[in-house]
Amino acid sequence: MRWRFDNLEIDDEHFSLLRNGKPVAVQPRVLETILYLARHAGRVVDHQELIEQVWAGTIVSDAAVSRAIRKARAALGPEHEGLIATVHGRGYRFASPPVANAHVEPATSPDDSHPRAAQDALANSDATTPSLFGRGEECARMLDCLSAARAGQGATLVVSGSRGIGKSYLLRHWMTLAREAGALVLSGAGDDLEGALPYWPWATVTRELLLHLGPDTRALEQTLQQILPEYPEQPRLHDSQQRFRLFDSYARVLEAVSRKQPTFICMDDMDHADVPSKALVQILAKRISAMRVVLVISVTDDSTPSSMLSQLGHQALHLPLLGLSANEIGQLLETEGVNPSSAKAIYEHCGGNPLYARQLAPLWQRGRRDSLLPLPISLQQAVSTTLRQLPTDLAALISSASVIGDTFAPALLATAMDRPVEEIVADLQRALDLGLVQRTARPVGHFKLQHGLLREVAYQALSPEQRTTMHERVLEMLLAQQSNGEPTRCDVLAFHGLHATVASRLRHGLEFGLQAADQAFRLGAFDRCASHCSRLLETMALSDKSFPEKRLVELRLASALGRMGRLDEASTTYAAAMRDTSRQTPHPPLADSDLRALLSSFQPLSNKFPEVVATMYELLFAAHPETRSMFSQRRPGVQSRMVADTLTAILEHFEDPPWLEETLFALGARHLEYGVEEDMYTWVGDALLAALNQHVGEAFTPQLARIWRRAYDEICRLMLEAGRVSQSVAIASLLPPQPTSVM
Repeated sequence: MRWRFDNLEIDDEHFSLLRNGKPVAVQPRVLETILYLARHAGRVVDHQELIEQVWAGTIVSDAAVSRAIRKARAALGPEHEGLIATVHGRGYRFASPPVANAHVEPATSPDDSHPRAAQDALANSDATTPSLFGRGEECARMLDCLSAARAGQGATLVVSGSRGIGKSYLLRHWMTLAREAGALVLSGAGDDLEGALPYWPWATVTRELLLHLGPDTRALEQTLQQILPEYPEQPRLHDSQQRFRLFDSYARVLEAVSRKQPTFICMDDMDHADVPSKALVQILAKRISAMRVVLVISVTDDSTPSSMLSQLGHQALHLPLLGLSANEIGQLLETEGVNPSSAKAIYEHCGGNPLYARQLAPLWQRGRRDSLLPLPISLQQAVSTTLRQLPTDLAALISSASVIGDTFAPALLATAMDRPVEEIVADLQRALDLGLVQRTARPVGHFKLQHGLLREVAYQALSPEQRTTMHERVLEMLLAQQSNGEPTRCDVLAFHGLHATVASRLRHGLEFGLQAADQAFRLGAFDRCASHCSRLLETMALSDKSFPEKRLVELRLASALGRMGRLDEASTTYAAAMRDTSRQTPHPPLADSDLRALLSSFQPLSNKFPEVVATMYELLFAAHPETRSMFSQRRPGVQSRMVADTLTAILEHFEDPPWLEETLFALGARHLEYGVEEDMYTWVGDALLAALNQHVGEAFTPQLARIWRRAYDEICRLMLEAGRVSQSVAIASLLPPQPTSVM
């Protein structure tokens, strides 16, 4: 293909750059960078992709890519350097459509309405790519779906198979084929990190979608941003209606984006995903059939794929990956230098599992066929044996990487191992050559172990003391990065903190674990919330110390279990939290001096407090008219007196924390039944302070206002906690009778 821009010509076929018909002197790597960006014009190409495609996977720094881009722009000339645009924080985009007077001459004329180029790539790749032996039929089915999607008939594909059968390899190959066919390719994956963030599989997909929003969908941008970890506000998606609005917005954005360009979405390892992420798959699967979209998800047979398959039902095409045939295993191992007779024996042992076959091949070549030592009887044993056969430094590197998490940066790995980063980079290159690790598309410059099973086996190979030491080192560096302004996921910090033994690090684990549980609850990922809470309680049980947070964790666990429909467990957990409350000696919610100031200011108002409350309602209804309907069943005077009596009782018992907690828990549970939402507590608080200011006058000083605000916030905290617990849980019957007015 040749691209012409006025006096500039980029010739892919002859690997040349011409200006005014004369060759321009340019380094091969720089020219290859220009050509690769031109081939993918209009699409953002990040550093990692350039490294993989232009530098062929060689470990280089981001600075090397930046230098190549600068030289590429210089080679294009000042009048054409704008052809390569920088998309800050993402990568680079070659101009598309071409700038004025630009002309593109294709070497061939593919039919844009059908992915024939991808079909040709399939014919070549299936015979040469080891991971794709025997997958031609599945690739053809996918390309048929992509062709139909171009015409407006989308599809959802579910790829299932045992561990090591080649699901991830197949999905990566499909993404290449789809990209070559002109589709917008988006991808995400479930994270097997203990209690990973909700919607994590959709985070990378969402960020890419946001870059393609048009004027017609720009208003939905903030809705989609709610599921991103970096979203600055605190979203609340635990309500089914709120989640529906999010899912509906997602479908509308996807439909709008796919109208401009066919869209191919790959979601790998969805058996590791949280429940809301799976629910989003279900919603999209119902609507994708009328879009130019192909959605592919992969699940593992030995997890629970049947549940996802049954939920998707006829809305998804199921493609189970079976073991390769003896001939296909022979072709696969031939690329690894295994003779046909050995390949046949390996096939009989591995049952056609390609990863298992690859793990067995070197062991077989080293003499295990003589039965002096038995061959591993499972894939996990094969991976374990392979790990033991590695040089000591490489085995240590793989084990250390398994501690860090799903992905890791060389600098963090160097900290965990207490080694120079230069040595780690060199060892990572060796691990790349051996197929033990792979680069990640995002974050740029990060790596991941080649297979989740390798991570499991490597982690188990470490002694408990080694794991603990590495977790502490990693947490220390992550905390340092966070203090320098580099955000780190709270679930990652919790994971490392809860596996540490140093008291200060364990405290961090509890703190970030609570944050992760809160975030999971707000996003409606009640399974993740329950996982975090259970882990926190297990950690507390192993310690000989008492933790004041225990009751709070139990209450959150009860709330999450209730939302999941596990009502018996929720009630049992709630009862345990109440027992823990009775054993503790609660501290007053305010300092003694503040408590005295609060009660002193209340005494003159006690007789006319109904008037204060009446004013509060006037201010509330004026600012938020939508709340008026909640009180229409009672006469205003009756309502004001009831609320005044309730507030008076609460304030008079502020020095009695056990009574206060029991009363406010009951009140909070019932307020939820009345339809009171969290935002309304803030509205009422603002109106109450404004009413006090009117009735008290100058004596209501800013300091006194702050004390009343703290007291009110404490009341709201206890009521909201009870409201979370009582949602979807039959807890109200466990609570003692209390005043029933709506505040």
